[in-house]
Amino acid sequence: MRRLLIPWLIIFAISACSLPGQATVTPSVPTDAGGAERVQISFGVWEYELAVYQPLAEQFNEDNPDIEVVVVPIDEIFETQGDGSNETTTSALRRLVAMVDTSTTMAVAPEAYGSPLLLDLRPLIEADASLAEDDFLAGALDRVTVNGGVWSLPRYFYVNLLSYNRALLATGDTAVRAERWSDVLTLAEQSVVGMGSSISVYGWVDTSNGYFPLVALLEREQLNPFAENPDTVDISGPEYAAVLDRLQQLYRDGVIHNAYGSPMGADGMSQEPIDPSTLVRDQRAALWGDLYFGDEQGNQIELPFERGSLAYPNSPMTEGYSGLSEGYIISGGTAYPNQSWRWIEWLSRQITDAPGTFQPGNLPFGRVPSRESLAELLGYWEQIGEGNAALFREVIARGTPPMMRQPDWMLASALQEASGAVINDPNTTAKDALQRAQASYRTNREQMMLTPTLAPDLRPVIVATPEPQVAPEGGTEVTFAAYGFSTSSLRPLVRRFREQYPEIFVKLVNPEFSGEVKLATLAGAADCFFWSDPIEDPADLAAVLDLQPLIDADATFPVDDYPPALISAFRRDGRTIALPASFSVRTLNYNRTKFAALGLDAPRADWGPDEFLEAAKAATAGDGEKKIFGYVPYAGIAQDLVFWTGQFGGRLTVGTGQDLRPNYTDPAVERAIRWYLDLAQVHQVMPPISLPYKTSDPYDDRSYEYVQSGRAGLWFDYGYSFTGSADNGFQVDEPFEVGIGPLPVGGGGLRAGELQARGMFIGAKARAPEACWDWFTFLSTDTTLLYGALPARRSVAESDAFLAASPPTTRELYEIYRDALSQPVAQGESNYALYSPQMDTYWLFKAIVAARDGADLTRVLAEAQQLTTAFAECVVGGATPAVCAPQVDPEYQGFNQPSPDGPQPVG
Repeated sequence: MRRLLIPWLIIFAISACSLPGQATVTPSVPTDAGGAERVQISFGVWEYELAVYQPLAEQFNEDNPDIEVVVVPIDEIFETQGDGSNETTTSALRRLVAMVDTSTTMAVAPEAYGSPLLLDLRPLIEADASLAEDDFLAGALDRVTVNGGVWSLPRYFYVNLLSYNRALLATGDTAVRAERWSDVLTLAEQSVVGMGSSISVYGWVDTSNGYFPLVALLEREQLNPFAENPDTVDISGPEYAAVLDRLQQLYRDGVIHNAYGSPMGADGMSQEPIDPSTLVRDQRAALWGDLYFGDEQGNQIELPFERGSLAYPNSPMTEGYSGLSEGYIISGGTAYPNQSWRWIEWLSRQITDAPGTFQPGNLPFGRVPSRESLAELLGYWEQIGEGNAALFREVIARGTPPMMRQPDWMLASALQEASGAVINDPNTTAKDALQRAQASYRTNREQMMLTPTLAPDLRPVIVATPEPQVAPEGGTEVTFAAYGFSTSSLRPLVRRFREQYPEIFVKLVNPEFSGEVKLATLAGAADCFFWSDPIEDPADLAAVLDLQPLIDADATFPVDDYPPALISAFRRDGRTIALPASFSVRTLNYNRTKFAALGLDAPRADWGPDEFLEAAKAATAGDGEKKIFGYVPYAGIAQDLVFWTGQFGGRLTVGTGQDLRPNYTDPAVERAIRWYLDLAQVHQVMPPISLPYKTSDPYDDRSYEYVQSGRAGLWFDYGYSFTGSADNGFQVDEPFEVGIGPLPVGGGGLRAGELQARGMFIGAKARAPEACWDWFTFLSTDTTLLYGALPARRSVAESDAFLAASPPTTRELYEIYRDALSQPVAQGESNYALYSPQMDTYWLFKAIVAARDGADLTRVLAEAQQLTTAFAECVVGGATPAVCAPQVDPEYQGFNQPSPDGPQPVG
């Protein structure tokens, strides 16, 4: 169930405290240094905003030769420091203003107002003769003013809106007004047409999970729990129960419709869900909350009627749900307040939408520019129309200052819990819902009171000199794509690398791509980068550099520290295309308790299909609902087919890239599939095969249940994903211990695809391959970017530092694969080859199900080969899967067919 977001919680926590004084600023706003030394100021932005602000900074620097603005990413300082015990409401802000002179901001903890952390902008505004204060919307500066000081320069205000269908809102000829939430509810009650199951027009499509309508009813009864003592407030009393009963009845009658749940009929029972946007488009809703209206491609569409808007009413019970703004702040520790002011004042008049995304007439509706000049540049008022423009101006003109105390989010959450319970579950009574909500509130508050709160650190700061953002003079710059990684995790590594290699500057880039991202795409965007095996497309292979010359030239490189399996995983036609960084390998898990009781050996890497089958037979016992299966396809039948086909010496697919085609008629493939079918049908060591391939097929896979409840002897997994106890949520007759073993690769050997290795690549057109190589050798000893994977280097995997930071089972996982990793691996096929863009598993799965039911396997595989090949050639020819599937097979019933929601995923 979607819940109403509490926006302030994702920015800064807020608390009340006294406002200490601030040092005096003597403003002067020069326009030209007249040949004086250039001043450098830093500007903090989120990583994703770099592409927006870097060109603006370059433009400003060119126009202002006395100032150099350095754009600095700030993501890493907002990560929790240590265990979080020393975090306060201002700790992140303190790190920010000690790092940069100026920054973007969405909100500020109130205790920072008037403190040495922030610079009061009021003296700078008054000293700037070129600034026309009337360029700001009426009330705009009041909304960022506290105790006479202006603490940020606003750029946009966010006005939360309710919308309405003018033709359906029953107001007669009077203007639509809603000063309170109870006024909104009155409008809904006046506009509803019908009742219960016969409803034709809902009064209000609510997107708050019942919270805003609850506030409306509380206003009517003059109840405000937020005004009571939080230590004694009780929302479980009869007066609140009566309000909640009325709320449930409003949803039951159709006055209000829950946008993200099932409507209640007059009988109190839930009905089929109704898409809220469809209700609005079909003119069956008079009022609605925050909804998006788009076509099948996600493009915004116009509504077929005249739409009006209402701003969220002011209420002490909905503080924090509206009124956010974004703008710019100046650190109280800056040495250059005047230069910083010139930068942010200029910036507040510029378009800051992402490159290529700004389109006049397609702006976020409730995002209101704070300056008339910016609104004119954007064409904002023309887009939204006179009525909405007047509404937004009225809301901004109220000049509501920032909140100076923290709303009781715990109480708001408890009330929302109660409202959500009664509107989503017709069997929940108001009394029960409120008692649970009250108990939850009391528990959370008691826990909060037990947690010590550190006093905010409001001591003065000094802004640090910004880190270099370009290579030193005479140095070397290389770009490294942070694709798949957090740049805030990479920046500390770049910093450490720069200490060891000051002549090399690693510039992190975070490229954005549309459509499928391939290795060759990334190689064109950066000098070096991470990518995961398998790589088979000739275009991808041609896009990367052979690293063998670099390896040979580096006498200090410890090639023997890498297992041969990982080195061979990145060998292609005599070339070493990547330096292994990490790997994640599946395991053959087993019920260690049962195996020990039966005297069975743990799984070994040299098991082939025959040895695997014998172990599965030995572990099978019982029947019916008590049966223990020797093997359960926990990882899914599709991955099983790829693995076992490889162990029989075959491949389900051949070719790469656009040339990838099915290989179902290979005798090795047929032997593997026949053997796999026999596991269930002949030997009965595996549950009956359920392989849905038609849209109408039921999905009845109980593999997860069998494994979790102890009814499996063997299964594939990734290490220890669970423990054999009732904590898994399933009935466990006898607790059991889970063991792990290597994959049984005695038949066809370990394949590269099973290693899921991640490598470090250098683009074929890299400007400085040697610098990338130095960066790679530095990264090869790092353990912070593994995210659960194993390090490629033996010395790192066996180091005390890595083992101390890893789960206790990590050493066991590495040990069980030590022997298998000591041998080179064959390339094999990807575990996901069946789900390539030009593949559809429909005909393969259909053939397997038919063979399961008695059809000749050779014949049905030949049919699957023919139709899947035709489908692949059709897709490669340019047609969509939804067109190709029924074209090659008029009886096609799979997932690749047109639907109101667009084509479904292949397979």
